[in-house]
Amino acid sequence: MLVDINLLPKKEKNRTPFWIYFTLSLFTFVVVTGAGYLVWDLNQQQQTLSDRLQQTERTNAILQAELEGDEEYQRAEALAQLIEELDGGFSNTTAMMSRIIDAIPSGGMLISFRLDELTIDLTIQTNTNEQAVSYYQALRALDGLNDVTIHTINYNENEDHYVTSYTVNLETEEVES
Repeated sequence: MLVDINLLPKKEKNRTPFWIYFTLSLFTFVVVTGAGYLVWDLNQQQQTLSDRLQQTERTNAILQAELEGDEEYQRAEALAQLIEELDGGFSNTTAMMSRIIDAIPSGGMLISFRLDELTIDLTIQTNTNEQAVSYYQALRALDGLNDVTIHTINYNENEDHYVTSYTVNLETEEVES
């Protein structure tokens, strides 16, 4: 019989122990699970922030709408402001016309008037030409008038009276800026 004698050192099998595989597997599982949880948590935070942002935008839109009002409300406000401005202008003009008419001498009467933006053309009938001139002086003495001009003084022989035409320039109200 032959005996096999091997003087070479015997090779051991390179076996890695079970605990190394188990540890590596467990570490990989923990890393993957941790990364998954981290991604899930970030998505939840992003969703929460997105919901808060939408709620804030809705609240801001509501507050902005209340502050500015809707389009119809803005038109109504602009119209109300325009009416107020016009009403103020008419009341000033009405008051001025009342003062102009009150200055007409006794026996005189207003035949016609025409009102432009800042100009009033008047036609007055008086008994004498002195009354026409005194009315002119009374108009010049009124506050709120820039200039008063007599255009014509005509004598009507058939009805024995004077017809005088005047132009009155109103003062402009200075808008403070």
